[in-house]
Amino acid sequence: MQTELVGLNQAKTKTLFKSSLDN
Repeated sequence: MQTELVGLNQAKTKTLFKSSLDN
């Protein structure tokens, strides 16, 4: 469970970082 949460958090962070770069 913890590993899955970490993976989700990393995916969210990457997505936010990508969108901030695109903007």
